[in-house]
Amino acid sequence: PPQTLTNFPGSWWNLERLTDGMRQSVWLFNITADPYERYDLSDQHPDVVKALLFRLVHYNQTAIPVRYPAANPRAHPDFNGGAWGPWATEEDERWEVGHGKPKNKKRKKKCKICKLRSFFKKLNTRLMSNRI
Repeated sequence: PPQTLTNFPGSWWNLERLTDGMRQSVWLFNITADPYERYDLSDQHPDVVKALLFRLVHYNQTAIPVRYPAANPRAHPDFNGGAWGPWATEEDERWEVGHGKPKNKKRKKKCKICKLRSFFKKLNTRLMSNRI
């Protein structure tokens, strides 16, 4: 396999280098016998390579394409303290991405008795917690 992070000085991956100038697109390794993936077996077992490639073709035909969300400039690290991280709040869930229109969600109105019931329940727990 090709070397990763080639310009990183003095690390363990500088010890392994790709010696031949030709680049290969298909590799086959015996992971149990060669866990470091150093010896390519694709030339010795072309039937296995062919079977695995046919399996990949089958999987690609039945795969569902990835649906990425629309780009949002608020997600850029310059606006978030220089780091990639979550930028949307719960309040932003109301807004459709890219349109700036609130979603039409119809909320059920709570009855006044239900509101009073929850108010007295909170009040009771506060009073009881002050006694303890």
